[in-house]
This record gives sequence, structure tokens and C-alpha cells, in this order.
Amino acid sequence: MIEADATLARAALPRHADTNPSPASDDPTFAVLKRHAALWKAWGAAISRTDAAQEAFGEASAAYHSAYDQQQEIGDAACDYRDEVLITTVPRTAPGLAAYVAHVRGEKGYRDISAEEVFADIMNTIQASLRLIQSN
Repeated sequence: MIEADATLARAALPRHADTNPSPASDDPTFAVLKRHAALWKAWGAAISRTDAAQEAFGEASAAYHSAYDQQQEIGDAACDYRDEVLITTVPRTAPGLAAYVAHVRGEKGYRDISAEEVFADIMNTIQASLRLIQSN
């Protein structure tokens, strides 16, 4: 998986990054990131509701179980979207690729589950490359 990610990451910049995008560029990355962030926010709210139900009524209560089931459903949706849509969306612009890399490396992406340092090194390389491209 990491080798496939590395290959995709190396291929993405020369083949898909537009170094001079127009402001009205139709890069789907921003809509995907926005949707994933909304799912992540909904998951956080569901976790808070579960915690509140546990504190107020205990883990044996119907309120807790209902909140927990909803939390799991929203969490699964957020992770499925990340794994099936976000990770396969190819940014079409340098700003889109920069936003994508930042999101994937952040708390909503794979920061917490991808401990291999090679993955982080690849992402750092892409970010450095983008800084160079955007400075030209």
C-alpha cells in the first residue's frame, strides 16, 4: 500500500498539477475536502453526544446505546469517504494538491494510522516541491 501511495504521489505532480491555475479552476479536490471535513465534524459532535449520554445516563442506558450507534455510523461514513473518495481524488491544480496533502497528513486523514516514516517523507517531499512550484 505504501509503495502504491508513493508511486501515485510521484506521478501526481508532473501529470496532474497545474502550476498556473485560474481562480475558477474546476479542481474537485476542494469539494471532496469540504465534504470530508463536514463528516469529520459530524463525527466529533456524535462523539460528544455519546460522552454526554454516558455521563448523564450510564453505559447501560438506551440513550447511550443510541448515541453510540449513531457515532459508529457517522465514523464509518467519514472513514469510508476518506478511504474510498478522498484518497482516490486526483488534484488537478497545485493549490488542490497542496490542500490534499495537508488534509491527508492532518488529523482527518491518515496521520493517526500511517506510522511508516516513508509515507511522511513522501508527503514532505511533495509539499516542498509544491512550495517551489508555487514560488515560480
